[in-house]
Amino acid sequence: VHPQTLRIYERKGLLRPARTAGNTRRYSERDIDRLQMIQRLTQQEGVNLAGVKMIVELENEVERLRRQVERLDREVVRSRQRAREEVERVRRQYGRGEIVPLQMVERLRRGFSFAERMEFTLETTPGSADDEFLRRARALGINRLSVGAQSFEDRELKAVGRLHSAAETFALVDSARKVGFSNISLD
Repeated sequence: VHPQTLRIYERKGLLRPARTAGNTRRYSERDIDRLQMIQRLTQQEGVNLAGVKMIVELENEVERLRRQVERLDREVVRSRQRAREEVERVRRQYGRGEIVPLQMVERLRRGFSFAERMEFTLETTPGSADDEFLRRARALGINRLSVGAQSFEDRELKAVGRLHSAAETFALVDSARKVGFSNISLD
C-alpha cells in the first residue's frame, strides 16, 4: 500500500496507527487486518471510502456491543450467584424455610389490630414445618395454609428438584388439620 494511500485512510479515520516518540507510524496486527479489509472492499467489492468508513464504524459498533453483551452476561451470572447465596443465607438464618419468622409475625399481631375474619396465610413446603411450628402459627391467628406440593408423584418431584416426597405432603396436611387448620390449599 502506497504511503499516500495510508495517509488518506488515516485522514478519513479508517486507520489509527500508534506513533513512536519520533512520530513514526506503527501498524498493529489489527491495523494490517483493517488494511486488508479496506483493500478487499475497495478493489474487489467496489465500495468507495465513504462506504468503507460506514462499514468500519458498524463493525466497531458491533464489537463494542459484543463486549457489552459479554460484560452483561458475566454480570447476570454474578447476580444469579448472589441471589442464590442470599436465598441460602435467608434459609439458614430462619431455618425450616421460614421467610418471615413466626416471632416477627407475633410482634405484628401484638402491634396491630386485624379484622376478625381476615384470611391470614402461611405458605410452606412439605418437610419445612413440623407440628410445633404449625401449632405456633395457628396460635398466632394464621388461619390458612398454602402448601407447595408441586406434585404427588415422587418421580416428578425429584425431576423438578423438590426435596420432599408425596408422603411428606400428605403428612403435612394431616398435621395441619390436627392443629386446627381447616383452610388448606395445595399448589
